[in-house]
Amino acid sequence: MPTDLVHRDNREEVAAILDAVFADAGEVRAFVWRASHAMGEWRYLNAVARAHEAEDGTRVAIINARDVTARRAIAVEQAEWAV
Repeated sequence: MPTDLVHRDNREEVAAILDAVFADAGEVRAFVWRASHAMGEWRYLNAVARAHEAEDGTRVAIINARDVTARRAIAVEQAEWAV
């Protein structure tokens, strides 16, 4: 994953998660991170990553992610109302 797509505050965490996933092909990790959007803004993504090992021993990361930016904004706004 190109690191320029990952927000600088999330890079270490995302790298550590992907390292753990690659270390064990059966490992599955869920995490939230910020990704650069084509329009220049940062979007929050909820992701699940796991490694797949091919017959030749090559490992690739399979990452499924969905944009949760709007849901996160609503949660933040609700938390502010609760104060």
